[in-house]
Amino acid sequence: MKKESVKQLQWIKRNIKVLSMCGNAIYLTASAILGIALTMKSVELARSIRGYVAVGGEWFVLLIVLLVSDLIKKFVVFFIKIIKQVRADDGELAKIVELQSYRMKRRR
Repeated sequence: MKKESVKQLQWIKRNIKVLSMCGNAIYLTASAILGIALTMKSVELARSIRGYVAVGGEWFVLLIVLLVSDLIKKFVVFFIKIIKQVRADDGELAKIVELQSYRMKRRR
């Protein structure tokens, strides 16, 4: 069982770029589908209000959904990088504190 999980982790490490690209494709596809569905609803609503189909602001719904989803993705990636950096800094801080306490003990 343990060898199997190690092999799976090694496979993930080797194929991390492919998995990342697949995740990006799925994320973009889901955003596009949501944007298209919302655009269709907004165009239908505007048509029922106006009585005819025209090109107006309702056609920008798809672009706005894609923009917002991209901003959310970038924010999440940035937030994850910040958390990793803080954790790395905490590890370095612990080493510095340990070194300072060791030096204080040697002085006594």
